[in-house]
This record gives sequence, structure tokens and C-alpha cells, in this order.
Amino acid sequence: MLSAGRPVLSPFRKYLWALYFAVCLGWGIHDWGEILASPTMPNTTTGNIVPYNNHGKIIYITRSQSRAMIWEPCIGPILVLIVFLIRQRQTRHRT
Repeated sequence: MLSAGRPVLSPFRKYLWALYFAVCLGWGIHDWGEILASPTMPNTTTGNIVPYNNHGKIIYITRSQSRAMIWEPCIGPILVLIVFLIRQRQTRHRT
């Protein structure tokens, strides 16, 4: 559906976008909360053995947190690119 040349989202799609945004925001806050609460000394019993520079303070995170720190920042740009390509495809089919 178009309104003044712009696509209008249905209420269901708006709800899905709001839910997606809330989940991503909650996930990010949870992850950063875990990073900020990480110990400053290595602890092999909890698995916090990977050093990470957190704004000049060395903390020790787990291997899974270290892997997540690598790929999590890539999700946003990839999703933006996917949405852009879908929108381009939709506008091409309407014309």
C-alpha cells in the first residue's frame, strides 16, 4: 500500500518491527551488562580467561562472549542491507 509515494506498513508489520527492535535492544543491554560485570582477574572456574580492553580497563570474558563480540556488530548493517534490497525489489515490481 502506498501513501504519497511511500510504502505504509500494516499494523501487524509495525508490531513486528517494534518487537524486533525491543528484542535487539534487550539483547544488547543484557550482553553489555554481562561485559561490564566481568571480573578484572582471570577466573578459570567460570571460564573468564580472555582479556578484553573495556575503555582502558582490562576485564576477562568467556570464549563465547569473545566470539559474540566479533559477529554481533555485523548483524545491524547486514539487516539494514537486506531491508534496503527488499524495498528496492518491491519498488521495482510496482513500477
